[in-house]
Amino acid sequence: MTIWFTADQHFGHENIIKYCHRPFASVEEMDAALIQKWNDVVQEGDTVWHLGDLSYKASGTKVMDVLYQLNGTIRLLYLPWHHDKQWIDDLRLFDVSVFEQWLPIDCKKDKALKFDPPLTVLKLPDLPVITLSHYPMASWEASFHGAWHLHGHSHGMYHALGKLLDVGVDNCNYTPISLEEVVAYMETMQQPVFDL
Repeated sequence: MTIWFTADQHFGHENIIKYCHRPFASVEEMDAALIQKWNDVVQEGDTVWHLGDLSYKASGTKVMDVLYQLNGTIRLLYLPWHHDKQWIDDLRLFDVSVFEQWLPIDCKKDKALKFDPPLTVLKLPDLPVITLSHYPMASWEASFHGAWHLHGHSHGMYHALGKLLDVGVDNCNYTPISLEEVVAYMETMQQPVFDL
C-alpha cells in the first residue's frame, strides 16, 4: 500500500483551465486527463489523502461518477465552506458522524471514501509530524521543530519558510504525489532558524 497526497483537481470547473493556465481544450478533456494521471500512479489498495477542492460546482452525481473511476481509498478533508461543500450537501453525505465512518464508493472494488477533519495531523512511523489542511498555514504543529505541512488551495502560488508543500495538482504535474516523493522533497528543504 502506498500513501498519496493531492488537492485542487476542480473536476467540472471549466474556468480553472483559464485561471491556472491548464493545458486542456475543454473541461471534459481536463477531467479525463486528471482521472488518467491519478490512475497512472494510484493503485487499488492505496490511500489518497485529498486536501480539498476535488470539484467545483459539480453535482453529487457528477462527483460520484468521478469517484467511481479513481483508484484507491480516498480520505477527503472536509471544510464546510470550500468547493466540495456543494456535492457533499447535494448527496446529503455530511454530518459530524461521518468523521467516524467509511462510505462505500464501489463495492466491486472494495474502495471507500472517508471525510476527515479540515485540520488533520498525521503521525507516521519514522517521520516528522505532518499537518494536513486545505489552506496553507504560516505555522503548524511543531513547525519550529522540523514538522511538515502539506496543503492545497494556492495552485502553486504560495511560498513560505518552513517544511511545507502545496500538493495541489497545479503544483505537481496534475498527479497525486507519493509519501516517498514528499519525503524526498522535504529532505531538500532547509528548516528556518528561529532565535526564540
